[in-house]
Amino acid sequence: MKFRDYFYTEDPYAGFDAASVPPDRQGWGSTAGIFAKLLTELKPAKIVEVGTWKGASAIHMAETCREAGIETDILCIDTFLGASGLWLRAGYAEDTLKMQAGIPSIHATFMRNVIDAGLTDVITALPLPSREAATVLVKRRIKADLIYIDGDHSYEGCLEDLRSYRDALAPEGLMLCDDYSFDGVAKAITEFVAESGCEILEVGNKVVLSFGRDISDLRQWQTDMMARQAAHKAKKEAQAAEAQASGG
Repeated sequence: MKFRDYFYTEDPYAGFDAASVPPDRQGWGSTAGIFAKLLTELKPAKIVEVGTWKGASAIHMAETCREAGIETDILCIDTFLGASGLWLRAGYAEDTLKMQAGIPSIHATFMRNVIDAGLTDVITALPLPSREAATVLVKRRIKADLIYIDGDHSYEGCLEDLRSYRDALAPEGLMLCDDYSFDGVAKAITEFVAESGCEILEVGNKVVLSFGRDISDLRQWQTDMMARQAAHKAKKEAQAAEAQASGG
C-alpha cells in the first residue's frame, strides 16, 4: 500500500497550478554521497523524511532509486512553516518562506519541484508537525526501511523525533540523521544512542543509526572514502608546496 493511499482519497497534486510557482530546488546537503550508498544497500520500499523544506533531498533520493531500478515510496513530513529561528529577525521569514498574505508558500514550492521532477507517483507530503505525524504512522502501523531525520534542530525537538520515529522503523531499517555538527542535534543523538543501544556511524555531517542491521559494509565504505579524501588532500598540498618552492 502506497503512502498516498493511507492519507488521501484523491490525488493531492491534482488541480495544482505548478506554472504559477517559481522553481526553487534549494536545499542543504541534499545530494551527499551517503544517500546513494544507503539506498543501494537498503533498496528501501518505503522512506520517511522528517523535515523536507522544498523537497530537494527527497527528490534526490527518488531520482537515485529510479536510476538504480529501485521501486520506492517516499513520505515527506513537514509543516512547511519554517523553523522558529526564521522568525527571530524581522523580515527574514518573509523572504525565506516566500510569504503570501502572511502565510509561507514553501509547500507550493515543494509541490512544483516534485511535479517538475516527474515524481508525483513516488513522493507524498504529510503536512503535520513531526510529533503528530509520528503518532499517525505508529497508529497506522506503517514501517519504513529508511527514516531521514532532518526536522527540529533543537536538542529537545531532535531527541523527541528520534524517540518517536523509532517505532516507525522496520526491523532491518536504518535511520539517517542530518546536521550532526549542530550542538543540539549532536547532544540528542548521543543521548539517544546511549539509551537505545543502537550502533552509530558518522559520515560527514550526517550519522547512520542501526538497531541490529549489519552496517560493516557501510563502515568499510566510510573508511575507504576517508582514505581517498586524505590522499587527495595530501596530493594537493604536495603540489602547492612544490609550486611554492619553484617560485610558481
